[in-house]
Amino acid sequence: MLVGVRLVKRVVLSAVLALLVLYAGDYLSVRFRIPGNREPLGSVDIQVYYAVGLKGHKVEYMRGDPQTQTCAHSLFPQLGYSPCWYVNRHTRKWIDVGRLRRRMPGKRPWLLLSGIAGVFPDLLAHRFLEHGGKEIPRSRRASDVQVVSPFLHEAQIAVPAQIA
Repeated sequence: MLVGVRLVKRVVLSAVLALLVLYAGDYLSVRFRIPGNREPLGSVDIQVYYAVGLKGHKVEYMRGDPQTQTCAHSLFPQLGYSPCWYVNRHTRKWIDVGRLRRRMPGKRPWLLLSGIAGVFPDLLAHRFLEHGGKEIPRSRRASDVQVVSPFLHEAQIAVPAQIA
């Protein structure tokens, strides 16, 4: 039994040490541009979308101006920037404006499966991206969701101090 515990400790210690060496090598390659004077930082365009909560449990989706995000050419986050491989896989940014109320279905668990109660906003967002600018066809019991596609800047959205 004691031999097994020692073996586990050695394996864990070796794994932690290997991760530390990998992180240090990653940092040195970014900091000192080790492989052939490559650029340590890159940039990726991010598309911004706004989900605006309206009265009556309605949600309005709007497309914003694209933003440029700086990233590090590395395996791990370095110099305060996310790695480029991660940023390239997350090119959409969602901003909730106002009070988006996600109603839980309560005593009707079948609503969880249908997505009617606002539990699956990503599904609506995906449909917005497919149909950008058109009204989304909805089922008989779904809440109203209307999609508009004006290009807005963050400064153009006015949110009241108190939303009832």
